[in-house]
Amino acid sequence: MKLFKKQIVSLLLAYNALKSKSAKTEEQELKKPIAAALRPNAPITPRECIGKKINNLNRKLRDIEILEQRIKSGVLGNPEKTQLEKIARRETITKEIDRLTVEIEKL
Repeated sequence: MKLFKKQIVSLLLAYNALKSKSAKTEEQELKKPIAAALRPNAPITPRECIGKKINNLNRKLRDIEILEQRIKSGVLGNPEKTQLEKIARRETITKEIDRLTVEIEKL
């Protein structure tokens, strides 16, 4: 009879341990951002989100530099209106990169 009680007690302890573990993992899953659940590669932390914005702005800046080089070299003799507008946005993009860089340093 004592052996049976010990088995029951050990089973109850094991059950409670599993129950608390599953409750903790369930809480952790609920705390995850929705974007992470819907899109696995979505930026999760604010630092990642800002970093992604900076990367996109740097890409736009590279595109502007390439466009300017093509105009200066004469490959693109008569740029379109949209291309000139893109070049005009250079200053705005650099200011935004600077602002986001300061913001990411604060985190």
